[in-house]
Amino acid sequence: MAALGLVTRRRRLEGADGRVFLLALDHGLPSGPVPGIERPADLLRSLRGIPFSGVVANPGMVRFVAGEIPPSAGLVVHLSASTVLGARPRSKVLSSTVEYAVSLGADAVSVQISFGDPREDTMIADAGRIVDDANSFGVPVLLMANAPAEPGAPSVDRAAAAHAARAAAELGASIVQTNYAADPDGVREIIRGCPVPVVVAGGPRTSEDAFIETLRTTLGAGAVGVCVGRQIFQARDRAAMARRIAQAVFGRTQPLVEAAIR
Repeated sequence: MAALGLVTRRRRLEGADGRVFLLALDHGLPSGPVPGIERPADLLRSLRGIPFSGVVANPGMVRFVAGEIPPSAGLVVHLSASTVLGARPRSKVLSSTVEYAVSLGADAVSVQISFGDPREDTMIADAGRIVDDANSFGVPVLLMANAPAEPGAPSVDRAAAAHAARAAAELGASIVQTNYAADPDGVREIIRGCPVPVVVAGGPRTSEDAFIETLRTTLGAGAVGVCVGRQIFQARDRAAMARRIAQAVFGRTQPLVEAAIR
C-alpha cells in the first residue's frame, strides 16, 4: 500500500501531462524574511488562480500558509536546513522528520544535498534515511541535488550536475531538482543519466524574459518542470509572471487553472 500511496501522491504534484510547477516558499529559514515573502500567506492570496502543482514550505510555516494553498496543489515539506548566518551555509542538516511532515498533510518531502561540500557524506546519509522513512509512509521525495556552484549562482558544470542528479536517483528520489542552468545539451546529459523526472531550480533573480526563454529551452531539453521562488515573489507583477511560467510549463494559455485540476 505504501508503494500505491507514493505513486498517488507523486501524481498529485504533477499538473497537465506530468509537468511540475512548484512554488518555493522555503527561503525564510536560510535567508530570513527576504523581500517578497515577508508574509507568505499574503503572497499566496495574491496568486490565487495560478495552477501551481505544489508548494514547498518549511515545517514551521505550514500552519501559516496551508489555508491559502490551492486545493489542487500538493504540499512539499522541506526537511533540510542551514542559514546564511553560519560559517557553512551549503552544509545542510535535517530540521524535521517524515512522520511530522505527514502529520502536517505533506504530499511529499524534500531534502537538499550540496554535492562537493565538506559535509556531503553526512547529507547523503541523511537523504538516504529520509528516503527510507518516506517510502514506509508512501511519500515521495524531491531531492534537491545541488552541484558545486558559486554562492548564490546556478551550476554550469554539466558533468557534476549529471553526477549529482544520478546520485539522487540512486538514493531513491522520486523527483530530482537540479541547479544546472546552462546549455540545453547539458540538460539533455542530465536527463539521459537520471531515470526519474528532473525539475530545474528557479535560481537567482534574472530578467523575466530571459528566465522564460531559459525555462522553455530547458523544458524542451527534457526537464518536466520547475521549482521557482524569487522569479515570482520578487517580480514586479507576481501574478503575471506566475502565469507566464505556467504557460511555459503546461504549454497552454486557456484556461490555466484547469491544468492543475485535470
